[in-house]
Amino acid sequence: MRVPEKWSPPRFPRHQDPAYGHLPIFFRLPSHILATTQNSGIMGLMSPYPTKGQDPEFIWVVRRRDLFPRHYPQGFWSMEREGDPILETILEKGFFVERREAETEVAWKQCIPYCLLLHGEKIFLLERLKAQTESRLHGLLSIGIGGHINPCDLRGPSHLLGNSALRELQEEARVDLVEPPEFVGFVNDDGTEVGAVHLGIVLICKTKAPPQVKETKKMRGRLEPLAKVKKMCDSSPLFETWSSEILASLDFEGGNAVL
Repeated sequence: MRVPEKWSPPRFPRHQDPAYGHLPIFFRLPSHILATTQNSGIMGLMSPYPTKGQDPEFIWVVRRRDLFPRHYPQGFWSMEREGDPILETILEKGFFVERREAETEVAWKQCIPYCLLLHGEKIFLLERLKAQTESRLHGLLSIGIGGHINPCDLRGPSHLLGNSALRELQEEARVDLVEPPEFVGFVNDDGTEVGAVHLGIVLICKTKAPPQVKETKKMRGRLEPLAKVKKMCDSSPLFETWSSEILASLDFEGGNAVL
């Protein structure tokens, strides 16, 4: 985790607190309901809200002040293995808002599961093409597959974050996992327009066979040795900031990824 010497936090616009004010774009699922969604009929509450791919799209956000009450960490940092407070805050204090509102609201952080695909000691390297929705990432190289958390992710075998990660993997890649994805840390970068409104939740995904990109009009992908990708990142300005921050910490020990 780094804090740049001359970095200052972004100035937040005055904003009505959605927990108390009237916001038609706002939808919140209480934390006590989140804990019981898998085995209850509460999913019917989600029916008025469009799912991924529909208009308007609703996505999961957390207030910045809830995530970072004292300071704004920058770069990558490892997750606490037991009861990580940021992970708990994301699950307990997050809420759904309309995506078009969240994209310019720096008082909220959009939570993005960011999956690294590892096969042996190689990592899956992606190039984002112009057909992608997020125009600010066109042409950039990335080591992460992920996307926004949607209401449909309340259904599934895991909790909200795990379901979202698995869905994004299934949508974007042909991949057969050795074991469930492992949550390993977070990545934050308030120095860019995209980073100021997003928080990355980093997961390691070990694959049985080389992954393949499904959405070939949006991305190109290939396996490369980690050492080669790290050297590429050092010499190229084309890597996403999140990927650059993670690559600076990622290594292998005894065949296992270490962050």
